[in-house]
Amino acid sequence: MSRVNKFDAALLIFQIIAIQSIHYLSLSIVTPILLSLFANDDALRYEWGSSPPLSIGLILDWRELANWDHDEPIWQGLWIKGVEHGRSPDIYEWDGSHNRRRGWILAVCWVFACFVDIIPLYYLVRKPTQILDFALTMTGMHFLFTTAHVQSPPLGFFCYGVYALGVVVLVVGAEQLAMRRELTEGLWGDKSRDQDYEMSTRRNHNQHRRSNQRPTGLGLVLDSPEISPEKNKK
Repeated sequence: MSRVNKFDAALLIFQIIAIQSIHYLSLSIVTPILLSLFANDDALRYEWGSSPPLSIGLILDWRELANWDHDEPIWQGLWIKGVEHGRSPDIYEWDGSHNRRRGWILAVCWVFACFVDIIPLYYLVRKPTQILDFALTMTGMHFLFTTAHVQSPPLGFFCYGVYALGVVVLVVGAEQLAMRRELTEGLWGDKSRDQDYEMSTRRNHNQHRRSNQRPTGLGLVLDSPEISPEKNKK
């Protein structure tokens, strides 16, 4: 049985790890770039300490994607605003430092990473019938990671809408490419297989000719229709 039709647990684990790693690598590259271009620098410094921020929370923390304020109760057990307790509201402590576009930027980053994931899905998974399974697996693994990181499942419809949009992008893009490849291979066939068949046919034909070839010398002269004993008698 071929490797394509046989269940291979090691290959399956490798595919899942590779796709998940490429997805997070894409997020780690594009997220700081877009935040530095479109987000408020003062808000990023206030919330993350640097601009662009370099924190795993921007990828694994669903509260960032949901665009929640850092002073909301879910972030910490008891968050005390500096303004309410008499501290000077300098540039890094005013209540309006939160950037409302942050969640939308992270949503764009997630969808962009899903577009990048089409390439490894196309080359690693190959089968159109398995694209949906791997897309749901990748999203489900991230759901488990972000739930473990925050110790709470994502709340609100915005996060689930972004995740669903990413699955749609993966399925539509990768399945179309994989189906087009299968149609092309079905119409034109596998060239390597055709070449192997042609070479084997040619080799068998040469062996058949050598086995049926008449011996040289006297036998060839006597058996030749042009030079026969009857013609010599005449």
